Amino acid sequence: AKTLKMLERTFGCYIMESEEAKTLRAESTEIEGQLEAARNVLTLGATINGKFEEMSSVGLRNKVRVDADEDVRKACYEGLSKIGDFVTENGFVELVKVRNR
Repeated sequence: AKTLKMLERTFGCYIMESEEAKTLRAESTEIEGQLEAARNVLTLGATINGKFEEMSSVGLRNKVRVDADEDVRKACYEGLSKIGDFVTENGFVELVKVRNR
């Protein structure tokens, strides 16, 4: 019974009955889709020893954490930092504004 009440409360938060809420949800979903499409074509990686190596965000984070070479860690950190710039230039700020209305 306790679990059922918890699920009921959780799912109740997602019910949107007003037209305004439905419009905002549709607008945010549209922006999320555009951001996701842009992110899917972003090439991540790092320039190591003068050569660009494509890596996922997980690969970059792992190298930042464990690689013995400081230059490699720095290059991977810089590669990761491009994600923030990319998402802010591709709709994330607008998404936050819509979600906060």
